[in-house]
Amino acid sequence: MRQTTLRFALCFLCLAVAWAIPGLAGNASPSRVPAVGTVAPAFGLYAFPTSGSLKRASSDDREVVQLDDLCGLRPGKTKAVLVLFVDGNPAILAAEPLGNWYRKYHKDGLEIVVVSVEKNPSMFADKVLRSKPRYPVLDDRHRVVANRYGVDRAPFSFLLNSECRVLGFDAKGAAETAPAITAAVEEVVRDRTINYDEADDK
Repeated sequence: MRQTTLRFALCFLCLAVAWAIPGLAGNASPSRVPAVGTVAPAFGLYAFPTSGSLKRASSDDREVVQLDDLCGLRPGKTKAVLVLFVDGNPAILAAEPLGNWYRKYHKDGLEIVVVSVEKNPSMFADKVLRSKPRYPVLDDRHRVVANRYGVDRAPFSFLLNSECRVLGFDAKGAAETAPAITAAVEEVVRDRTINYDEADDK
């Protein structure tokens, strides 16, 4: 356990590339999780409304958010994308840590995308509307995107670079891994070059 924790710290603080993943087998299928250095699967999902009324937010006029809108197609504007798979727990929408990350790092090129796998999202949609997050919260009730990412149970976090390549992932929620994610984001937005081969050797 101590070696795993040490590896976790070294990967993030020295290379800012990959989370150590204790408990990964319980939350995802390791053979299906995109490996560090590979391009993350593209997706497009409806976003929960963050203003207006839920009654007026039909699927016809809800915004579809594409991963390529945030990275891949626009690498000059984005340096890192944090993709968080969550269940219906509205606590994820609190200011700490997501809102604070967005406020602090968005101007430096961080994008945040929350993907909800809640099967009955109506109550969660109301929480999103009340919280008014500045980042998109997406509806993956049928787990189409979660399955592409090998995520069997939320929470699960991925950090991508401007080319949509996976820099790291973890089977814990954002609050639990906040110090490591913060260190990784700071390294990426400072334009530090990442050597994937070195990461795999650690």
